[in-house]
Amino acid sequence: MFPFSVTHPRSVTQSGRQTANSGYELIAFDAEKLNVFAAEVRYCEPHWHPAPELITVLAGRFTLVVGQQSLELAQGDMLYINAEEVHSLSAEEAGSQLLTVQFSPGLFDELHPSPQLDWSSCGRPYSPADSEVRQRLARLLEQLIDNHAPFQRIAAIYLLLDAVVSAGKPTRRAESSLRDEAMIKKGIDFINQHFDQPLTLSEVACHSGMSYSWFSRLFKKVSRYNFKEYLTLVRPK
Repeated sequence: MFPFSVTHPRSVTQSGRQTANSGYELIAFDAEKLNVFAAEVRYCEPHWHPAPELITVLAGRFTLVVGQQSLELAQGDMLYINAEEVHSLSAEEAGSQLLTVQFSPGLFDELHPSPQLDWSSCGRPYSPADSEVRQRLARLLEQLIDNHAPFQRIAAIYLLLDAVVSAGKPTRRAESSLRDEAMIKKGIDFINQHFDQPLTLSEVACHSGMSYSWFSRLFKKVSRYNFKEYLTLVRPK
């Protein structure tokens, strides 16, 4: 098990790492290296990050959509999400909890780009490589929580990434998929900026450079909601 609890968070410490009865525990927040947090999650709308992300299901079950692929994740499952990949998730039962590790773009450069990988441990027994990822993740969390020396923490981050690279397979996405995703991102950005105004699917599709029917189909795939349902979800009640 990992060295913290989401279901029984303690009171706030001097570091501000925990909040009583919040169902949310911030393990580390350092925008130059990585953000790590554990939380009970019901739904997370389509979004993307400039650097990779590693998620682990601590409790319950989730449906996660990455690009146009839908995955079912249960307790103990882990998934690596590449930089800039659109993803969303929904809890399939009450009390479902995630551990999220968001790596920072500051960890990578032109000579050492972020890994583009296809890797998850979903729906199968852990392989030795999967177990190594989990063990290195646990070591990183221990170092963050115990506030080890900065260089030890940085080393643990890169060792975790190395384990993920060893466990995963290099991948390259098709140009057509990247094109569709870029247009969907334009649509999502437009909705997020104008959700408090009257919006139509035709207007958003036009802004994205897609046909009405193609945008509608792709949007449902990446968000798991149709356009009207999504607007209802993101607009303040």
